[in-house]
Amino acid sequence: MPTSTIPDAARLLGFYRGEADGPPGVRIDSIWNWDHRTLEERHDFIQWLFPTIDPSWANFSAPALDEASMAAFRSEPGLRRRVLHSLRVMLDFYGLRLDDSAPEAPAVARNDQFPERKENWLANRHNHLRISRILASLNALGLPEHAQAFFACLSDIYDEERGRIDETTFAYWQARAGE
Repeated sequence: MPTSTIPDAARLLGFYRGEADGPPGVRIDSIWNWDHRTLEERHDFIQWLFPTIDPSWANFSAPALDEASMAAFRSEPGLRRRVLHSLRVMLDFYGLRLDDSAPEAPAVARNDQFPERKENWLANRHNHLRISRILASLNALGLPEHAQAFFACLSDIYDEERGRIDETTFAYWQARAGE
């Protein structure tokens, strides 16, 4: 059956459970193992790792969240763990790390590669759009505390990098984080 005839919820959940491709020919486990260069150069995966209720204007084949898929992510611990793994992958790409040893109060902080990694994502504005998507997705998938932790770290970075993160971008992140 062509992908386009399968409901978005089924496509997305199959991908996230590791049972089906997301981007053509690519399973979630493969994306998790991509190097930073591939994460930077590919533009067809972020909509799968971090789905939102809004259809993607950049990737028309990516599914959008609906009530059924949001309910599944919110109720299935295995799916939530996989979302958090996706978050860790992208945070590492940005030079950040997740500390969720206290699940009710996660924290996002810089890792040792932050000075090098920030040069890539602060200079490439499409990564600002990716961050907006991640924040919105975390909220939609029932992980608002993780969105807020990510935004808190971004706020600190914004204070130091105002010339590289504009006010409009920061305001958008703030709205997507639910702040």
